[in-house]
Amino acid sequence: MKKNLLSIIILFLLIVNISLTSIMMFSLVLPNQKALALMTDIATVLRLELPAAGISASGEFVAPDVPIQNVETYDVANGESMRIPLALSPEEERTRFVMVRTALSMDSKHKAFKKAGNSGDLSAVDTMIQDIIIRAFGVYTLEEVRDPVISERIKAEIIRGLHVLYDSDFIFGIQFLDVAYG
Repeated sequence: MKKNLLSIIILFLLIVNISLTSIMMFSLVLPNQKALALMTDIATVLRLELPAAGISASGEFVAPDVPIQNVETYDVANGESMRIPLALSPEEERTRFVMVRTALSMDSKHKAFKKAGNSGDLSAVDTMIQDIIIRAFGVYTLEEVRDPVISERIKAEIIRGLHVLYDSDFIFGIQFLDVAYG
């Protein structure tokens, strides 16, 4: 009889536990759904604003869709390789370098394209472009620069710097050519 009474008490406590859990779930889910809807709305607004600046929600650069006939390229440093010093890692004693040729992709139909240079000739500000590239590479070590994820981050930083330099987003892409490490 005692075992039977103990089983009934356990069953009663189990039913009370399930009912209280369900009440708690319903009381917490509804406010959370409203908060989630608010956060979704905020995230949607942010996502709408960020691609206009060329940056995705995850922080990566998003190139706009530019028809190939509207793309102009500019070879930084007259197409010569730039020798860029990299940050020292703790175990390195000597400075490491990356040698890279860089080309910029520009939208020739963008309203700021004609203002920025003589039909895509950015040679007047080439040293400033080189400075932006050197600064973007200079904070990373050799091991980091070899990582494809960091390489994409460097490209995004350079694009952001160029957008700030020109106060425009007509430069939408950057290519690293003939990359050598030393």
